[in-house]
Formats: sequence, C-alpha cells, structure tokens
Amino acid sequence: MTTPASSDGALSRGLKELLGAAMVLAGSLVLLGLVFISNDPSPGAEHLLFRLGFALTALISAGAQFMVFAGLAVLWAALRRKS
Repeated sequence: MTTPASSDGALSRGLKELLGAAMVLAGSLVLLGLVFISNDPSPGAEHLLFRLGFALTALISAGAQFMVFAGLAVLWAALRRKS
C-alpha cells in the first residue's frame, strides 16, 4: 500500500528525472548550434559568429556545458535514489 507521502516522492523524483533530461538536451542543442555556426560556410552564419564575438561565444559554450553536466548530476541523483 502506498501512502500519499511516498507517491509525492515518486512524483518529485519523476520531475527531477525529466528536468535533468531536459537540461542535458537543451545544453547539447546549444552546443550543437555553436558548432554548426562555427563550421557553416554561409555568410549568415559567419556574420552571426563575428557578431557574437569570442567572449560571448565562450560564455554561451560554458553555460551550455554547465547545463549538460548539471542535468546529468540531477538525472544521476534521481535515478540513483530510485533503486
């Protein structure tokens, strides 16, 4: 028999799993976008890359990497408590 407290814990754990997976996906997509922009020979991508500059590009990359690693940590913690 499940109590309301245990079902709330399962719901919270499920939301943490979803949040972790969403963070990993979002960070990965941002990194993929940066790789695409830096390797695409089209004038629009080149213009965007120069407009962003080195500092902002590095900051965006660092933020996306943090999102990936933080999402993996949240996902790991949620799945570890499940077993």
